[in-house]
Amino acid sequence: MDKSSQSGCSGTFSGIDSVIDRGECEFVSQIAHQFPVNIFMMLVNGPQSDRDLLVDMAERYMHSPKAEDRAKGFQDLVNYLTSFIEQRRKTPGEDLVSLILKGQILGKPLTDEELAGCVILVFLAGLDTVAAMLTFITQYLARHPDKYKELVDDPNRIPNVIEELIRVSGVAVIERGVRNDIDYNGIPFRKFDRITFVTPLAGLDDKDVKDPTNVDFNRTVSRHMAFGWGPHHCIGSHLARVEIRTFLEEWTKRIPKFSVRKDAHISVAGGSSWVPNQLPLIWERVRVPA
Repeated sequence: MDKSSQSGCSGTFSGIDSVIDRGECEFVSQIAHQFPVNIFMMLVNGPQSDRDLLVDMAERYMHSPKAEDRAKGFQDLVNYLTSFIEQRRKTPGEDLVSLILKGQILGKPLTDEELAGCVILVFLAGLDTVAAMLTFITQYLARHPDKYKELVDDPNRIPNVIEELIRVSGVAVIERGVRNDIDYNGIPFRKFDRITFVTPLAGLDDKDVKDPTNVDFNRTVSRHMAFGWGPHHCIGSHLARVEIRTFLEEWTKRIPKFSVRKDAHISVAGGSSWVPNQLPLIWERVRVPA
């Protein structure tokens, strides 16, 4: 691993380390939104110093109320990532963008448009979903200290409980459009109607999961559709699992006990993903060696 890669690894947990001595943080903005960007910069061997710049671009594109602000945020992001692709053309390495540059479709090299699309997809795919899922999982553990203590006392359990925590923390929904007028089970659907399938609720179906509202760390199988299913299964699901596991391993190592602020008002934004707007956390100001 070269020096820049090492810098990226340390930067992954800089958000945690920057707030640990304060005894409090606003988890969504200070940790959750930054963490996936840190991971992306590690994958592409990019400068961690650009993290806040990318977070700002993504926030403007995905959450600005005005269409022109969203368009400007997206264009800034495209310009940044296109410039990054050009850098890797000149100085390829073993990072993800360099590998994408070597990609082919049906034996043909990717076009410039396809290359840009792939890199932008890699960057955007897990931003809101991973950040939201991390926030819901962290909120649950903050409000169930007995469950959190199990992970602090035995970090080796973390990989095995990830699926159970994901089961009750799904955030992404599938959207489709109706192509033709149709009646289904007495319900009329008209051409161009928009349909949203709330697939995360499958993990709370008592026909498939016994006592589904109970988070059971000893559950053998955690059936859910948090990442979709079949041909619509999320291509980034494996990375999301790794990110959540890595976060929990580092968070439990640094913060042995924490909770949600008593005066906290937590709201959630809807849309194609359920995204918590804030999560104020507090803990004792005790530094635990990393």
